[in-house]
Amino acid sequence: MVVLKMANPSRRARTTLYRGTASAAVRHPPVVLEWTDACIRFGLAEESHPKHCLAWKSPPSGKLLNESEWYAILMPLLHEVYDRLMISIPTRRVILVSSHCMIRTWEAALLQGLWNMGVPAVSKMSNLAVPSIALGLSKCLVVSLGKYFVECVAVIDEHVLDDTYQAVPCSALWSETIQPKWTDDMERKLLSPKDPNSLVAAILKCVEKCPLLGREDAVNNLVFIGDVWRPDLPYRTVSSLRTLLKDGIPAEEGGDSLGEEEGMEEGGDPAEPLAETIMLPARFDELKSLAASIAAKSVEPFGPMHVSWTGASLWATVWHRTDDEDGLSRMKWIFPPSEAV
Repeated sequence: MVVLKMANPSRRARTTLYRGTASAAVRHPPVVLEWTDACIRFGLAEESHPKHCLAWKSPPSGKLLNESEWYAILMPLLHEVYDRLMISIPTRRVILVSSHCMIRTWEAALLQGLWNMGVPAVSKMSNLAVPSIALGLSKCLVVSLGKYFVECVAVIDEHVLDDTYQAVPCSALWSETIQPKWTDDMERKLLSPKDPNSLVAAILKCVEKCPLLGREDAVNNLVFIGDVWRPDLPYRTVSSLRTLLKDGIPAEEGGDSLGEEEGMEEGGDPAEPLAETIMLPARFDELKSLAASIAAKSVEPFGPMHVSWTGASLWATVWHRTDDEDGLSRMKWIFPPSEAV
């Protein structure tokens, strides 16, 4: 028997058996732990919303940390998570919901911290894959608004199509203070058809890489989620996509119609028109027929910030009790190495 000491000695001490029995871990609903750049949401599976939300400040995106440095940052947070849940650690498996492209050193440090606390098994899920489960969609295109990146990817039958994954840097766009010109900033930095790093360009590139039979259903179910979600962003994104596919880039805004490379007037300077017409990373002529199908899917009643957690909770409710040895479970559990303490 090993005594697990809490980080804060002023709180009630907890003494548990290091490894609970396998049957107990399967019988009890697992802990659903969603870890984002801005906060940590956690609770028990079979519930519609997380019990707690813990804010944390992640290191700057440009700073690289090794596993030991991440471990020192994450362990106090893990202790606070279980202090708030007030459950026996060895009797609950963990469903970890994190970014689709999470840092490997962060992931290794978090798994090691969970093993050292006595968690019997962990299953990893992408925050882009699980919203479709909560909303009951077989095909969709998920747009995640994060603190540092806006990510989009196509999801078909709860499977993320990795070839369609696109990410747009946006750390300079979000601010904790009120921005009087938020709409202008959004139009210029995310929705401008002249910017190859805009959100509309990323979505079109994502749709272009989708299977032909899944494109229409994907654009008809645009799902916007994330911690920095804005109420007017889905509507404006859909409007920009429809305008871009129907009419192309208006000439007065710096180019000819979408897919046309010849926009230079006779006798003009060849350098300026070329820079104005090459504005998107690819030609999307074949996507113009999808303009009428583009629509944003409502994420109510869960909300854009909780829909990923809810999807993981529903998934665990169905599959966490199935027997791993029979191969019936669709949960891919990661068990701790034998030398973990």
